Amino acid sequence: GLGLTGLELATQLDGTNTHVLLTELEDGLPMLRRNLELNRHKFRNGVDAVQVQRLTWGDSEEYDAALDWYHQHATTKLHQPLLIIGSDCVYWSELHKPLES
Repeated sequence: GLGLTGLELATQLDGTNTHVLLTELEDGLPMLRRNLELNRHKFRNGVDAVQVQRLTWGDSEEYDAALDWYHQHATTKLHQPLLIIGSDCVYWSELHKPLES
């Protein structure tokens, strides 16, 4: 399902400043938000440990919004991301090479 990898990760992470941002295209956001609500009670760092945001490849405003989210949660060097996971990033085979580079 949408968000499965990130939602499962959020149930395993433990730390006072651990946050997860799940991104999706516009069409998938309602299902992703529903999956988030169904699993929110499982997060070790509280119900607000995971956020959902639209992110479309090539949309600089949405990219900037994701960076803004990052900067809000990475206030010191100690809070920089240790892990970035991509899951089902592309479904067109012609986009595999650009993703690799």
